[in-house]
Amino acid sequence: MTCLNCGNEFEGRFCNECGQKASVKTITIKSIFSEAFRIITNTDRGLFYNFINLTIRPKTVVADYISGKRKPFFAPVQYAILGVTMLTLLDHYYGTGVKVLGDAARDIEMMTDTSPYKIGMGFGKVLKSNLKFALLLNIFFFAVPARLFNRRYNFAEHLAIQAIILGHAAFVTIIFFPVVHLTILANPVFYIAVFLMNFFIFYRKKEIFEGLLGAFFTVVLGMALFLLIPMLFYFLFIT
Repeated sequence: MTCLNCGNEFEGRFCNECGQKASVKTITIKSIFSEAFRIITNTDRGLFYNFINLTIRPKTVVADYISGKRKPFFAPVQYAILGVTMLTLLDHYYGTGVKVLGDAARDIEMMTDTSPYKIGMGFGKVLKSNLKFALLLNIFFFAVPARLFNRRYNFAEHLAIQAIILGHAAFVTIIFFPVVHLTILANPVFYIAVFLMNFFIFYRKKEIFEGLLGAFFTVVLGMALFLLIPMLFYFLFIT
């Protein structure tokens, strides 16, 4: 039998090269929705399975994934892309900005003609229009301080872990969005989720304070890199 996906000759129900089934059904509306439902609810590797396990036992899931137990789980970057894409779509249509009141509003109004204000507004527009890609850069920006505070994983492993954390934080923010529907960059749920995930994944029982401190500085330094490096790039090459 010839595999319709890779052209390999094989015998049996699945291709031994790429894993595709020997028989492929015609695409129908029913099959599209059935596949989407399976991806979300599949108890072996579905989105729901990933979310529940990462919520209940994030440290164990990440340790298993890093050690090689990977079949039951979404790939980290895939999980991050899916979560961030869904969140940015929700934010685009329903997210609300932070209202500035009183003296702060008057101070901002007085700065509207200044160069720093114009540069800041220009950067904000670029960031907002590319928010999905900008947020995914946090995989790298959070991995840098995480590596400084947690040496038992190499940098590549930290990138995978932060992709998992970013994706999970995005899904948590989606769940709480009806209650806290602030735009992503100002949404406390997102940052709290990133902080808690970093804490529960990296802390050790006898070093709880150090774990809290490490998680806090991972979020703070990561967000500082997220804002400063793109802003510097914007200032040097775009303005």
